Amino acid sequence: MLLLRFLLVLCPVSATQLAAPTQDPVPVISPKPARALVPGTRVTLTPPADHEPGRGFLGYQWPEFATSLIVIEMPGPFAEVARGMDEAGLAKGGMKLIEASDTKIAERDARLLFVSQTMQGTSYRKWIAVFGDEKRTVLLNAVFPEEIEAEMSTSMKAALLGAEWNPKLVIDPFAPLPWTLEHPEGLRFAGNLGTSLVFTQDGEFVQKDKPGSARFSVSPSMGSAKIADPRKFAESRARALPSGREFVFESSVAHERGNQKGWEILAKWRDKGAELDILVHQIILIREDEYFIFVGQCLESERELWIGRFRAAVSSWRPRVDAR
Repeated sequence: MLLLRFLLVLCPVSATQLAAPTQDPVPVISPKPARALVPGTRVTLTPPADHEPGRGFLGYQWPEFATSLIVIEMPGPFAEVARGMDEAGLAKGGMKLIEASDTKIAERDARLLFVSQTMQGTSYRKWIAVFGDEKRTVLLNAVFPEEIEAEMSTSMKAALLGAEWNPKLVIDPFAPLPWTLEHPEGLRFAGNLGTSLVFTQDGEFVQKDKPGSARFSVSPSMGSAKIADPRKFAESRARALPSGREFVFESSVAHERGNQKGWEILAKWRDKGAELDILVHQIILIREDEYFIFVGQCLESERELWIGRFRAAVSSWRPRVDAR
């Protein structure tokens, strides 16, 4: 269920971070493009017409009309994730199920969902496809405003159903990133969810049975994003973390180090099941039209060991010289 919870947190962000449509609400669709391997993934598909490579995620986007197709590969068995993709599970992510069916994608069992979601006053439609094997789950998330459903729904659905997946393909998850980050001291790279990177002490992605284990993640914004109130935004994002509702905020201050500007939060929560006090450290770096969220977690009793390491990892973040 931890994988599904993280999955549902990611899904709404795709449309939330894309700007509202800026063009005439009826797009003019160009000819169908050629099939292509989505950079940074093991998925090959035919991109929707007129879409460009995604910004802040792996996949494609058409910013003028707030449409996107996001590709996520994650550790964990497909069957476990698929079981949770029901009406109740989707509702936890703010989505309303319209229809669902079992199908085949890449000659594998798959679950295809059509859902609705309202974000920032705009109603969106989403085709979500989930498939994989006993070790990995692939999620394809196609998002578009409800007002252009007639123009976009069929082609988006076809792009998902026509996808291929090669689980044996060796990829470099760092290659498509337009930024670099040094591994936090004492942690190992555990995996990625699209362009979000996760580091843990043992290098294992799933940590649900290791509540006191230190971990660190970095996630970029999806699409263009403007932040008017850094404190309000940072605290809202902290409360959206899996245990955020139980947080006791210790500090919430402006972050400024060199050319880096943003907001830093320290919060604590009590893991009642394990009877452990957990410290959460979050820094949001804010740039002109994007942001990056860095979240570290460790035992409260080990804060002196880990907080400095978390901050050092954030300080190491740099945009690539050749990034677009």
